[in-house]
Amino acid sequence: MNRRWLATVVGLILVLAAVSCGLVVNADRAGSTQLCVKSEAQPVSSFSGYGIASLQLLSADEGWAMASQGNGNYFLHYKDGQWSRLRTPVQLGLYRIHMLSADEGWAVGRQHFFHYINGCWKDGGRVGGFSLSYKPMYGVQLVSATEGWAVGDISAHYMNGTWTEVTSLSNVGLNDVFMLSAEEGWAVGSRMYHYQNGSWEQVNANMQLRSVFMTSVGEGWAVGTGGSMLHYHDGSWQDVSNSGYGDLYSIYMSSADEGWAVGGVYSSSSIMLHYSNGQWSKVSSPTTQNLASVWMLSRDEGWAAGAGVVLHYTSGSWRVIEP
Repeated sequence: MNRRWLATVVGLILVLAAVSCGLVVNADRAGSTQLCVKSEAQPVSSFSGYGIASLQLLSADEGWAMASQGNGNYFLHYKDGQWSRLRTPVQLGLYRIHMLSADEGWAVGRQHFFHYINGCWKDGGRVGGFSLSYKPMYGVQLVSATEGWAVGDISAHYMNGTWTEVTSLSNVGLNDVFMLSAEEGWAVGSRMYHYQNGSWEQVNANMQLRSVFMTSVGEGWAVGTGGSMLHYHDGSWQDVSNSGYGDLYSIYMSSADEGWAVGGVYSSSSIMLHYSNGQWSKVSSPTTQNLASVWMLSRDEGWAAGAGVVLHYTSGSWRVIEP
């Protein structure tokens, strides 16, 4: 038998075995795909046709969004009043972005990571055993450059350059994670989990939750489908749901006294809720499109995005913007 052929076959078998058994991805040794803003970004002429799943602003002059259009997935970059796009090689969906700073961030999707550093998005690899199902991750949050969490149908913990699957949080249908610190956080979806003392513990919550935001250890909110809404206060979650709110996909609290939640009714109507003076109230939306993400820079400025639309909040009102 040809020894070179045998070595090739053996090497391939070893690689496949490592992939099928491996539950760890070393982010620094992942794929070589690289998308750099300065060399590869193209201007966005219209938001029409884009499904924007996640939005984060770093300042009034810079931000990022995750979007899909047709069979393509894109990083949308806002800089100095202009939007540009970077097309990713991943065709299975990217759903959530979290920027630590203007210089570093992460994005997650179907069992896949992208890492932004030194002005470029780099392929951060996959996590979990070899599978053709490509389980999605819908939420990600870093507590520092060396530690973070990602949740979804498969969940993972990032520590010192390595993403490792968290089996206790996988296959439980999580949609979002919010870390107050390296020692405490919450994850929500079809179930709710609280991270404390180094472990995740399930908390009773019989509703489908999409987004969670904590303003402090003792105060926070979670929202979801069918007007599901929970308020965390004095150590417990209180059900304050209202079916008239529709499906709520994202919440952002500027403070314990001020915040916004967005979503839609079925797939043809936009919902915007404003929290002020201790109560939630509906606000007229300038669009009929579903909204998937909201991010506030302050109580006076923020952004929201969804099905082919981006909104900007200034001077006390929301308006549709074009690139």
